[in-house]
Amino acid sequence: MTSAAINADAAASFRYRASTDAGAIVEGVVRATSRDAALRELRRQQLWPVTVDAVIASRVSTPWSVVSSASARRREVARWTRTLATLVSAGAPMDRALGVAQSQATVPEFVRGAQAVR
Repeated sequence: MTSAAINADAAASFRYRASTDAGAIVEGVVRATSRDAALRELRRQQLWPVTVDAVIASRVSTPWSVVSSASARRREVARWTRTLATLVSAGAPMDRALGVAQSQATVPEFVRGAQAVR
């Protein structure tokens, strides 16, 4: 077996949200051997990663209104906060970072909160 075949077998899927140079948000899935490799691939494509998460086969998207577990709520808060922090640490102005985070929010409270701060 060649090293390329071994690497292909070891590759995992990573779901991402990234910003283009023009500020548009794109979403997709990239295959890579690690999260760091996925980040490098996105940067190679001139994308600015906002979130990069390993794809879990049993992961199902659930509207916030039916999420009942506290751990799911904490994960959603963490994802939104990570989006905002990543944009700010990358040098995006707070207003733009809040706008992007607001547009990506799946929780109505986050949308309203970002609107109030902006």
